[in-house]
Amino acid sequence: WLGYMCYGFGRFREGVVHAKSAAGLARKVGDPRLVAQVDATLGQILAAAGRYDEALSLIDAAVVTKKRAARQGGGVAIGSAYALSCEASILADRGDFAAADACFDEATALLGGTNHPVANSMRNWRAVSLVWRGAWEQAEALAIENARVAENMRGLLLLATSRAAAGFARWRRAGEGEALQQLRDAIRWMEGRDFKFFVSVQYSWLVEACADVGDIASARRYAAHVLLRARHGERLGEAAASRALARLAAKADRPDDCARWMKRADLSARLRGSRRENALNEALAARLEASEGRPCSARHIERAQAELRAMGMNWYADRMFSPF
Repeated sequence: WLGYMCYGFGRFREGVVHAKSAAGLARKVGDPRLVAQVDATLGQILAAAGRYDEALSLIDAAVVTKKRAARQGGGVAIGSAYALSCEASILADRGDFAAADACFDEATALLGGTNHPVANSMRNWRAVSLVWRGAWEQAEALAIENARVAENMRGLLLLATSRAAAGFARWRRAGEGEALQQLRDAIRWMEGRDFKFFVSVQYSWLVEACADVGDIASARRYAAHVLLRARHGERLGEAAASRALARLAAKADRPDDCARWMKRADLSARLRGSRRENALNEALAARLEASEGRPCSARHIERAQAELRAMGMNWYADRMFSPF
């Protein structure tokens, strides 16, 4: 429980320590179901900390064990569904969206139509996955439905994250100022309550949006939140925020700062093994080369576009290469 609470409070490194201790104790007891439960929790915390390979092996083994005794809509099914949604988020971050969808579908089937909060949490991760691939209309529709359910259940954090996803998706799709304000309001609500649970994702969206509209002060302020979360092991928003800061540095003709932020984006993608982030980093690097008039930029752009299209990230392949 200490590990799980640290996870819920966004203290992932502490959560790993407690969950590993619990895993050792569960094995001494010799209870397979307890071992599976603790391993699933440890896997979820490791996933949050960006330690994907360790997380996947634990989650896969735990879900197999737990499904042997699963009941439709029961506690075991709910636990397995959440573990699967965590696995799906890893696969989506790594650009394997087809496998992520399969995991989300399996999690949905296990939940069997329940209104348990875990169901909304799973759907929230699915909305994030849709944002990551640039499927804006689907992401917005799912996030709006998630917000409705969260409001009925008084799940305030899920409500805020859902409204953030819906706002960002609509802003990317239509460029509406009202949508950007919805994203800002959701972030401010979370900021005012000092939430830390995966908030680097939503903060990074606002960093991107503020950079795009030229609100440099806000972009830097919200980027500080993302970078602080990275210091605590939560890196999901780090590469996106770093790319936004690199773009701002390029516009301000600060090449050293631009290179520094690109290096940080590359490091974040490499630590998580994120093919998706690496492709976005390469796309921005190609765009920077083109803005500088380098002769190799055309080939670099073609390679980056091909990689994005291979993952189904067509919106990014079409839009990331326009001039600054």
